[in-house]
Amino acid sequence: MENGSCVCLGVITKPVGIRGAVRIYPYTSSPAAFLIFRDCLLLDSRPLTCISARVDGPSGIVARFSEFQSRDSVEPLRKRCLFISREKLPPTQVDEYYLCDLFGLDVVAAADGRLIGKVLAAQDYGAGTFLEIMFLDNGKIGTLPFHRESVMAVNLAAKRITIIEKFLIH
Repeated sequence: MENGSCVCLGVITKPVGIRGAVRIYPYTSSPAAFLIFRDCLLLDSRPLTCISARVDGPSGIVARFSEFQSRDSVEPLRKRCLFISREKLPPTQVDEYYLCDLFGLDVVAAADGRLIGKVLAAQDYGAGTFLEIMFLDNGKIGTLPFHRESVMAVNLAAKRITIIEKFLIH
């Protein structure tokens, strides 16, 4: 799998039942959005074909893949990420981004254009998305809520995100 050619859709959290089903924590905008993607890849580029999937609770999916028929066969998949080829993703709308596209962007202060750091990751634990930013001056990691009040602009072509500094959590 080439770097950037695939996007992580979610992570397998545990086996479910005895017939090879797994519980998946989706990274999609909603669990139902995960269901439109039937074919996934593991990190080693091994293809998986989804034969059944359903929303399970407010933040989960239960799915079965044709490649696995028993609980024992899916046990090694715990904590393994599921990927999809980037070209299978729908195009984004204006002011909409795939979180993986934010990784590595320069972080610039809106007030003076000063380079603050780089985006290392984007995390969403249920209370909204937060960017992890490595500060250039000291190498430490800070966080920034990713919303309209704290992020003035995202320019993917220029590989830059412009922020309001007061929202940074050091």
